[in-house]
Amino acid sequence: MNNFKSRSAILIYLVILISGIFYANSDQPLESSTQKSKIPSSIETSPQQINALTARPTSPACSSDILIESESKMDAKIVRIYDAGRRMREIQSEFKNRVTELRSQINLLAGNPKQEFYVLAYFANAKQCFYKSKNKKLSEFSDQERETFNQECGQIESDYVNTPLLIFDRLLLEKTPTVRTYIAMTAIELSRFYKLSGEVELTEHSNGLLKLAKKEGEEAAQSGVVDANLLMAMAYDEGLFGENDRVKSFVYLRRANAMLPSQSVEKVIIEVKGRMSSTELKVANNIENTCFSNSSKFANPFG
Repeated sequence: MNNFKSRSAILIYLVILISGIFYANSDQPLESSTQKSKIPSSIETSPQQINALTARPTSPACSSDILIESESKMDAKIVRIYDAGRRMREIQSEFKNRVTELRSQINLLAGNPKQEFYVLAYFANAKQCFYKSKNKKLSEFSDQERETFNQECGQIESDYVNTPLLIFDRLLLEKTPTVRTYIAMTAIELSRFYKLSGEVELTEHSNGLLKLAKKEGEEAAQSGVVDANLLMAMAYDEGLFGENDRVKSFVYLRRANAMLPSQSVEKVIIEVKGRMSSTELKVANNIENTCFSNSSKFANPFG
């Protein structure tokens, strides 16, 4: 069991390490963001999974639109959220305690690529306010805490505080791959937060957030975001979207490693393959040989 805990920790560590900016300056409770789902210890494959695996083509067609055959093109395709996070923090610092001005700046930048970073900064503020409002009732705040909350959060519209993900839908006309990654990460984070309550209504809301995470995360991963590929690998390996799918987890890990080689990711790939059933391993090896035979290219076997 320790091996499985270690492997899960490595996957989550990779996602948080590479995209750690996402959690920077957050006042959320530790258990809401680090609570891990229980990972099945069995390496056997269910009949449903075997049917799904065997139904996949033995020679997957790697979609040409995402196949990268030169390092220069690959560099252009790779998207990291580290730089976006750095810009986000700079803007947060510039507009500290001036949320209204930040909101106005977002409107002025409509159609400008820079708007993305300002929206992310505004989102980070709303996300912090969300956890502050959930951790303690306002009536329980000390005078100093209430003053701080009103200063930092009072100017953020209440519906944003309650559901910070609304920010992206209302402030951005088009979601960038970076924003989609943030949405996927936050949706998974919030789904775990809501599920902890044990209430039926909030559990249903949690499941809806996971559907959103899957949609946005997969689109971001296919757009070339390294962090999104790692996030999807973790999600499929843990079975966040249903039954765990080690083959898909392997593909996303392999794509991430092809885009940005890492010994840590290579170790996780070996661990994931080591826990596959014979059927899963056959499919994974076939994908490896068909889509990743050249180290200077990566592909989307499910495209």
